[in-house]
Amino acid sequence: MPEVRVTGVAFAPTGRSFCAASTEGLLIYSLDTMPLFDPIDLDLAVTPAATLHVLHKEKDYLKALVMAFRLNEAPLIRQVYEAIPHSNISLVVDELPVVYIPRLLRFVGLQTEESPHLEFCLLWGQAILNSHGQWVRENRATVDAELRTVSRAVGRIRDELRRLADENCFTIDYLLSQPAAKDATQSGTGNGQKTITNANDTHEVAMDEDGDEDDAEWIGLD
Repeated sequence: MPEVRVTGVAFAPTGRSFCAASTEGLLIYSLDTMPLFDPIDLDLAVTPAATLHVLHKEKDYLKALVMAFRLNEAPLIRQVYEAIPHSNISLVVDELPVVYIPRLLRFVGLQTEESPHLEFCLLWGQAILNSHGQWVRENRATVDAELRTVSRAVGRIRDELRRLADENCFTIDYLLSQPAAKDATQSGTGNGQKTITNANDTHEVAMDEDGDEDDAEWIGLD
């Protein structure tokens, strides 16, 4: 048996795989048998153009999402993911093969951290857990890294919403504590009379509190 020298070993965060740098090359050992990219799933019909045609023309969102995962191109997956209407999310996730659930979980977790469409991402996460929650529980070790990504993203959203709610409450309390502003329309001239300006001849007519004109009115002579 030839001797093999190992210069370094590193374990994956999931604890299900490790690699070793040796004189025979980089050796990877894993308990997972599900590859991220499987060329066997590809054929001549699975292309980015065909995926977009299925997405926009045929409106077959499930098939388009599966084709995007087979090609494993992040921009294409994001385009298909964002084009699926929110009303169809639960239907697409419910029919999605289980083999794509870990990848979808990982993708949704990353999008929740990066995308501004928070509610849209949360709807995807909710649909995955509602449709495949039992499978996720039984295969917790397989999708542990993906679940941590989703949990971290949801926790960040919770903290931001809590901070925003606290700031709104403080602002409302400050506004309510301010004295009410005086209504300028209710303030008089000080002697119980108010002045009306005529736009035509620009002369002023003094009126008493009852709204009647005073008898002493200046009259011009011809």
